Amino acid sequence: MKMEQKKLAQILAKDVMKTGVITVPSNTNVLDLIKLFQTQLISGAPVVDPGGKIVGVVSATDIIRSNMLKKEEEESVSPYFKIEDIEDNNTSFKAVEASQFKNAETQTVEEIMTPWTLSVNENTPVIQVAQMMVKHRVHRVLVVGAKEQVLGIITAMDMTELVAKTGN
Repeated sequence: MKMEQKKLAQILAKDVMKTGVITVPSNTNVLDLIKLFQTQLISGAPVVDPGGKIVGVVSATDIIRSNMLKKEEEESVSPYFKIEDIEDNNTSFKAVEASQFKNAETQTVEEIMTPWTLSVNENTPVIQVAQMMVKHRVHRVLVVGAKEQVLGIITAMDMTELVAKTGN
């Protein structure tokens, strides 16, 4: 049955997840992470240990918060601008020069990542995935296997496209 013919309640994470997810080793330096985000046109990635197990997630927001803005600068940012907007408009992040980031060559992904990850298995209904995204206010959920390896990712845009395709 085509996804367009399925009811939303019947659709599982494996039906909408994107595979081939780019992961980042936890010992990667921030400068290399910035270059990866810019060349791959991504704004976030799962962080893995040497065995491929997920240990966190790192995003453009993490880079900016930890390196670019001092506390007093962060407080002076207009309420109409949110750092998270950069994740939705990757061209803004692409234009940023890596040299603007302090300690980019010595700071590691492990130091700036979010260690907690929101994940589901491939048989989780997408309705539950959407509820988790709303509850935890996140833009992406990882789909993981039994050994906590990344199988795929579901983004807020994937969910929007799903609703548009199914019409229900």
